[in-house]
Amino acid sequence: PLDCTVFSDRPVTTTQPWEAAAQFRVLENPFGSALVLEGLPEEAAWLTVYDALGRRYRSERVSGGSLRWDSSAWPSGPYWVWLRSEDGRGQMLHPVIKR
Repeated sequence: PLDCTVFSDRPVTTTQPWEAAAQFRVLENPFGSALVLEGLPEEAAWLTVYDALGRRYRSERVSGGSLRWDSSAWPSGPYWVWLRSEDGRGQMLHPVIKR
């Protein structure tokens, strides 16, 4: 079977540009035992990680700074990091790969 999944280091904005999340980035992609995220928006937002099958691995309300999640028990493969403002107007998807 042909795998047509394409991953990149760039986030995919799913709504209008969200200025509050302009600095958001994944520090290491592919990542290993920890998923480290920086530049979280100062306004409250939800950060959720899903695998390629849509299973939620972690979800947390965040605001500002950086975050380090232990991912040592997660299987290798593709994941999506979904950053969403509390009002839902700003959203960003970021593809990542777990080694």
